[in-house]
Amino acid sequence: MILRKIYKFVEKLGPDSKIMLSVTEVGLRIFHLLKLGRKPQQRFVIYMLGRSGSSFFCDLLDQHPLIRCNSEILEKKRYNPIKFLRDLSYYYGKKYPVWGFKFKGYRLGWHNISAEDFLRQLSSKQFKVIALTRHNSFRKALSTWVAAKRGGEFHNTGEIQERRKVIVSIDELSGAIEKAEEIRQEMKDNLNKIDALELVYEDDLETPEKAAATCDRVFRYLGVDPIEVQSNFRKLSTGRLSDDLENAEEIYEYIKNSKYAHFLEGVKL
Repeated sequence: MILRKIYKFVEKLGPDSKIMLSVTEVGLRIFHLLKLGRKPQQRFVIYMLGRSGSSFFCDLLDQHPLIRCNSEILEKKRYNPIKFLRDLSYYYGKKYPVWGFKFKGYRLGWHNISAEDFLRQLSSKQFKVIALTRHNSFRKALSTWVAAKRGGEFHNTGEIQERRKVIVSIDELSGAIEKAEEIRQEMKDNLNKIDALELVYEDDLETPEKAAATCDRVFRYLGVDPIEVQSNFRKLSTGRLSDDLENAEEIYEYIKNSKYAHFLEGVKL
């Protein structure tokens, strides 16, 4: 009980310092060695592209009483990420038969391990892999910059009443699109030899109906009975460029006359 309270206290403070990270890992290791927890019946990982609906998706999965879906718990450097995940899964496993987390491949640079090797190691330990990407790299890049420039408004859970317009430069946007395309290809390559359930934001999460059907499929994939889910997350964007950008016409014309013109399908000025 004491160790559990200590961990909850540390978790609440957040892993913002090396000391807190060390305390977290040591506490979890002791928790595991003393057999105070339990290994989950099923563990999973969400390998994802940023701004692909992963927080929305995790929120839906987390509504299942048998599932705990952690966020990006490898954002900070861990001394031994594989053992950290093992110990953390034992901590949550006492209450949740199914436990998982999400990560972006480039975050593993902290840990001196490639996403391909990391996925291979997790797969060998019977983690089920879910990959989440997004087809439209223009919308992905735009979402990244708009959220960043609005300052902290990365997710909307109903409290944001007005959408503040921002200016995104062509250089900022084109660079972000190129990076998104590179990451998508890298993810595809890393998953080449991994047994994974592959999801795409536009096909599987973009509407409430698609999200509900996807959750049913994922619940079965993880070995639990499907339940009805409904998230408080709301889209930050209306889908109309002029609602988000001060320079919407400039951006639209640039994309229209670039090699990314196909990304404008369904996009309104």
